[in-house]
Amino acid sequence: MRVTSEYSVFSQRVLIQFNNGIIYEYASGKACSREDVRKENISRLIATKLAQFHNIPNQKLEKPYIIIVLRRFIQILNECALDLSSIRSDIDIIEERILPHLISNPEMNKDLVLCHNDLLVKNIIYNEKTQSLSFVDFEYTHINYALFDIANHFVEYAGVDNADFTIYPTRDEQKKWLAIYFQVRGMNQQIIDDNLCHLIDKFSALAHLMWGLWALIQARISQLDFDYVNYANMRIDSYKKLRPIVIICFLFNFT
Repeated sequence: MRVTSEYSVFSQRVLIQFNNGIIYEYASGKACSREDVRKENISRLIATKLAQFHNIPNQKLEKPYIIIVLRRFIQILNECALDLSSIRSDIDIIEERILPHLISNPEMNKDLVLCHNDLLVKNIIYNEKTQSLSFVDFEYTHINYALFDIANHFVEYAGVDNADFTIYPTRDEQKKWLAIYFQVRGMNQQIIDDNLCHLIDKFSALAHLMWGLWALIQARISQLDFDYVNYANMRIDSYKKLRPIVIICFLFNFT
């Protein structure tokens, strides 16, 4: 993560770097709530910061992290003797037949960038005094689709405590957010339309699937006092509700 500091994206100095982690300075401020991230001033700061994050030069040609992590989670859960054959089949289709064709606009096609991949509200620290914010918790930072990172953040409008996944930015909110993001990244704002928002919806389905599988694993290994089983059910149910716009529409050549 030292590279994020070099490009003025990482607000805190990296103090120590290990092979499998870092220690960085304390981020002054308070963790955002689901109400905070919808406030215009904070939303603007988040869009700006994430655009700067995604603009970090990246020379690596890697498989997108969403596929890597889905495969890893499925492998772990297979060892727990869970029958996830239908989800495994979906992941095969997503990797081999959907993702290569999902982003048709050349402006966004194969936009693999350094992504945070876990931009839930509690991982955004807002400093009201300085009117600035910091991202924290870079455990899942990896090369991924920029639109996945955006979709995952929109999904996390649900909040952490008593998460409500019916809470999701409106089309107008998304377009305002994207206008700031595109401006900072130097991208063509004319492609910000309902089709782009619909594409983000498809990536939000993958975010639900990723964190649903993650929660199933945590239910078996975590010592934290948190109902991971219920959380997993909510995320996987959300994936299933969105699945038709990802899997079925593609198989029948609908958009």
